Amino acid sequence: MYSKFPLNNYSIEFFAPNKPTIITNFNINQQTIDLIATHPTVPIYRSTFKQRNQILKALGKYIQQLNHSVILAGDLNITMWSPYYQKLEQETGLRNSRLGFGIIPTWPARFNNSVLLYILSRFFQIPIDHCLISSEIKVVNVKTRANSGLNLGSDHLPLITDLFISKSGN
Repeated sequence: MYSKFPLNNYSIEFFAPNKPTIITNFNINQQTIDLIATHPTVPIYRSTFKQRNQILKALGKYIQQLNHSVILAGDLNITMWSPYYQKLEQETGLRNSRLGFGIIPTWPARFNNSVLLYILSRFFQIPIDHCLISSEIKVVNVKTRANSGLNLGSDHLPLITDLFISKSGN
């Protein structure tokens, strides 16, 4: 994790075995912001589907106990239409940073090494990478680098979210 602001209280938590979540916070404009970066299990099998949902539930309980504004970011392996995602939003009070900016699909990125993968990535992309934020945090812009032509080294497009955090009380 890179930040131009000093990160404080850095820790790695495991809401499931072998699935680390980075938890830290930083100070900006006289506020402390809790930052959580996570990547729950890919729901390929019944067991991994269940584990992903358990991780999201545990994250929700953890976030409910925090006293600062929160940014939760990562490949959540779930779309915003899932009831498990919606429950996470409802229980934490976090909101999808995409609101007002469109669906902005992030997976799969465009593959040029296979005709089938290229066709799938061109027409069947879904939004499974997310930035969820507390209501005090404002969204300036949300986008991906879908048409940059860069080899990103990932099967996901980066979700670039520009946020504005005003001074406390403003």
